[in-house]
Amino acid sequence: MGPALNLLLTHPRKALIVLFCVLSFFAYHARDFELDASADSLLLEDDPDFQLSRQVSARYQTSPLLIVTFSPHGILFEDEALSRLTQLRDELKSLAGVDSVMSILDAPLVTSSDVPLSEMVGNIQTLESSTVDRMRAIDELTNSPVFQSLIISRDRLTTAILVNLKLDPDFTALQIKRNELLIQRSAGGLSREQIAELEDISAAYDTVSENVSESDHRTIEAVRSVLARYRPYAELNLGGFPMIADDMIQFVKNDLVVFGGSVLGFLVFVLALIFRRVRWVMLP
Repeated sequence: MGPALNLLLTHPRKALIVLFCVLSFFAYHARDFELDASADSLLLEDDPDFQLSRQVSARYQTSPLLIVTFSPHGILFEDEALSRLTQLRDELKSLAGVDSVMSILDAPLVTSSDVPLSEMVGNIQTLESSTVDRMRAIDELTNSPVFQSLIISRDRLTTAILVNLKLDPDFTALQIKRNELLIQRSAGGLSREQIAELEDISAAYDTVSENVSESDHRTIEAVRSVLARYRPYAELNLGGFPMIADDMIQFVKNDLVVFGGSVLGFLVFVLALIFRRVRWVMLP
């Protein structure tokens, strides 16, 4: 019998105390475990398309976008379907994490009314305007190159609702500065001061990004809750990068729980089958 095993068997209490301390240490730091499904973690740092995306993001800031497709069980442009669409849009717009909502009800129409173009500057015509002819509006929405196959399908059976999520100003400022430094690092390198600045900004960015992800998760769950109430009247689907990233994180978390629980159950079963004593199941 080796010296290590002999020491373990002659001092079982001390061995258990040491193992308990080690277990407690790792259990405490397990709370720092994070899952990240952002573009920064899903793409290679030197990917040229990713670098181009950073340059575009640094120049043109856009809010995160969710896309809801709405296919009513009846005809889309009938009063009942449009009424449901109006209610759905208004409920989505009232959510705390939503900045704005765009649908066929809000799309600016140019040729669907007799209002002169010069007067539309302060009086934008939409499908909800009393001066708009619905048949002309249907034709404009389905045939206009601006709207065709974007917010309404060619067969006029499905329309899209664009849900813009609110931007966190601190996150936006950090993202712009961080992207500028990362682009500069890829192009020719950074000075020692810039490297230190990038490290500080990246640490703050990670913290704010986590808060933004939690806020987006709550908003996405709220959107899904609203959509669930309208499923008896229409076929609804939710898409968009924020939803995909959030779902990936939730899928991985669920897999960890299911896989971890399965492994634990298998180990308990094997130990019980081999040793047939509670002590030798509980101690390992």
